Amino acid sequence: MKHQILFVDDELLILRGLQRALRSMAQDCEMEYVSSGAQAIERLAQKAFDVVVADMGMPHMNGAELFNEVMKHHPQTSRIILSALSDRAMTTKCAYLYLDKPCAPDALKAAIYRAIASGASLNKCPSQKPQIHPAL
Repeated sequence: MKHQILFVDDELLILRGLQRALRSMAQDCEMEYVSSGAQAIERLAQKAFDVVVADMGMPHMNGAELFNEVMKHHPQTSRIILSALSDRAMTTKCAYLYLDKPCAPDALKAAIYRAIASGASLNKCPSQKPQIHPAL
């Protein structure tokens, strides 16, 4: 069974770039791309995802608000922040992993596979601090 990954970013060019950059993961992962937190919540209500990768700086519902909803309703889902925002204190409270944008595709792939392998989420591993990785 393929791993389910959901990408959330309000910039369509970023989503298209991620789709191209991560094409090689298609054999292991089914990936979906949405452009808002509301769309992500809708997809999560319809289907279980192993990992959600989201930007922090989105209008209407930022990444922290989205991840708070994910933690509440889907605690088994790992959360990865992929963002250029630098307020890591706020963002790392709601995510398993923080990656700076731009991020090398191989670093993002490795982070996703690491999240899948560990099955980590803050609700399941409250003592585990989020990992912060600069862009490579």
